[in-house]
Amino acid sequence: MDIFAELLKDHYRIELSDKGRFVTEAIDLWGDLDALAATMADTQQRDLLRCFASANKDECVRVSSSKRGYLSFDDVARILGDDQQAAV
Repeated sequence: MDIFAELLKDHYRIELSDKGRFVTEAIDLWGDLDALAATMADTQQRDLLRCFASANKDECVRVSSSKRGYLSFDDVARILGDDQQAAV
């Protein structure tokens, strides 16, 4: 992106979109694109993340007094299918 920004600086302004920033942050959290892709390819891990990010907070995410969301161990076990998988 820096190359295009430099080449086109007299005519255009190039910025990372909100989706581009989201993807960049996600990659940073996972360490690299391969790790993020592996997580998203794993059905159980993807379902766990989807539940945490769900708009239906009553079903998946408990809200603490600090206004932070979290998944309880019971939530994780329910999403992953059994207690042994949730323990991993």
